[in-house]
Amino acid sequence: MKIYGARFEWEYPYKELIDLPIKIAASQIKACPNIETSPIGLEEISAKFAEQSHQVTGAQKGTLMHLILQKLEFGRDYTKEELKKFINQLYLQKIIQKEEVEKIDVLKIYQFLQSEIYARIKEAKQVEKEKAFCVNLELEEFGRQEVAVQGMIDLYFIDKKGQLVLLDYKTDFIEDEKLLKEKYFTQLNIYKKALEISLNRRVDEVCIYATHLNKLIYL
Repeated sequence: MKIYGARFEWEYPYKELIDLPIKIAASQIKACPNIETSPIGLEEISAKFAEQSHQVTGAQKGTLMHLILQKLEFGRDYTKEELKKFINQLYLQKIIQKEEVEKIDVLKIYQFLQSEIYARIKEAKQVEKEKAFCVNLELEEFGRQEVAVQGMIDLYFIDKKGQLVLLDYKTDFIEDEKLLKEKYFTQLNIYKKALEISLNRRVDEVCIYATHLNKLIYL
């Protein structure tokens, strides 16, 4: 028997999931109070900053700061003059471009190298920089839909006492320490979980080094 003119009024109950991306960056997640994770992997990747030709914007100055801190030989002391020579060497190696050299804040980098956290890094048993990760997160806000979240851990180290420390550089021009904490709490919580899964141990300290404030902020 055929029925003509009938209409289906059924509506898919999870419409908000239709356009959910397969992968999202950790920095895009505003709040995820209930997170469950399963590992995909944690691996090192290399920066290829000099492959692009561009005018240096504010955001790219932050990327430059990250690049310099990645390339520096942690464990040694640098004078300001040595830093300038090091940056010029990166230009000669075509890792950065001429217009980028002029935009690098040598003083901010030098201040970090004089900081207490850098002193701990110099004495660390193990130091790892620029680690990429991708983890599956089951998020309450997305109806507990599992989403692959990817990100980049700036640095982690195991200090001389055996403490595992996660450190993230932030180059925002934000004066309020509380605002920085609120802005990046969720992102760094994801980084912490990714690192704990990868190393199968607890992260003892999570902190931000705010280059604008020249200050270490614990979360």
